[in-house]
Amino acid sequence: MNSNLAKLIAARYLIYEKNYIGAITEYCNCDVVGIKRSLYASEIEVKLTKSDLMKELRIIKSILKGDHPIKGVHNKIWKHQSFLKQWKREWNFMPNEFSFIVPKDLKDLLFSEIGYLADLPYGIYYFEYQKYEKSMMSYYDIKEPGRWDVHCLKEPEKIHKIKIKPDLFLELFRKISTENNSLREKLYWIPGGENE
Repeated sequence: MNSNLAKLIAARYLIYEKNYIGAITEYCNCDVVGIKRSLYASEIEVKLTKSDLMKELRIIKSILKGDHPIKGVHNKIWKHQSFLKQWKREWNFMPNEFSFIVPKDLKDLLFSEIGYLADLPYGIYYFEYQKYEKSMMSYYDIKEPGRWDVHCLKEPEKIHKIKIKPDLFLELFRKISTENNSLREKLYWIPGGENE
């Protein structure tokens, strides 16, 4: 598992399972950002290793205790201070909802930490790979051996209720368009071929 695949799984979940208008990766220090039809934005933070997850959870714990975390990436500290309304800061982008997503093997660790996370507005998701039965694959003519499923342990709550502004929506649309164009170039551009 790598972070690019995990971000794709989270984005696909928002688009196809939650019926969001769209979702993008790597925007304003967010792993995944999805836009709902209500024009509320959701951020999903991907955590694939125990050490990475615990580092961010320690930042949150120290903020909740009223301590200023000394160790940690400053944008993570500022983000959680802003989300938990303990520190006001102007952001280019502040989502309406925030969630963590982890692989199934980290689910129990995250669930053991849910004691204090349960009182926070953060959502908690995990993903796992489901293999198809061979009989089902042949009956339905399925080419893939399985699929990635996302499960919700806790739905996120609103951090704030200000909808995204039109200029931000246009910026996100521009990012989606350039990513889509770059992907098509990688898939279809033949160096030295007809399209040169």
